[in-house]
Amino acid sequence: MSRRLRIALIASVLVTSACSSTPGSQDSDACSRLMSTPAEVLTQAELGEVPEEDATLSVDLYSISQSAVRVRVRVGGRLALHVELPSTAGCSDGPVFSHSYRLRPGPVDVVADTSQGQHEVVSLTLSDQEQWVVLSVQDGFPLNLEAWHREPGWG
Repeated sequence: MSRRLRIALIASVLVTSACSSTPGSQDSDACSRLMSTPAEVLTQAELGEVPEEDATLSVDLYSISQSAVRVRVRVGGRLALHVELPSTAGCSDGPVFSHSYRLRPGPVDVVADTSQGQHEVVSLTLSDQEQWVVLSVQDGFPLNLEAWHREPGWG
């Protein structure tokens, strides 16, 4: 076999094997399972959750990270969430974890910390109308915590 033919054959095998590990093959199954996997609860919350239709505050967590990220969220000084968001390595998207609470109207601070040493605070005034706080973690970007007065459109 000529040297050029061997190089072409090796290159063809490498390209074929690289393509078989890209999204759309067996990785797409892992990414699909990821979308329905709940975040791992690390500590029992002090703030009880309610059905979404009864909520005055919903906290949506979203992460795109090569490694799992631990997130702690306090609402009005009480622990609402302490969870580990799964790694999204090899996936182009990640799940949104939504948690709903019923709180008295008035001002409240939502404080978030991550295992990556990030810290963010957002202040809002709750009413009887539901409001949302969206927390997003992405590799290479600062922690993002935003208050929304309408439900985020996640897709």
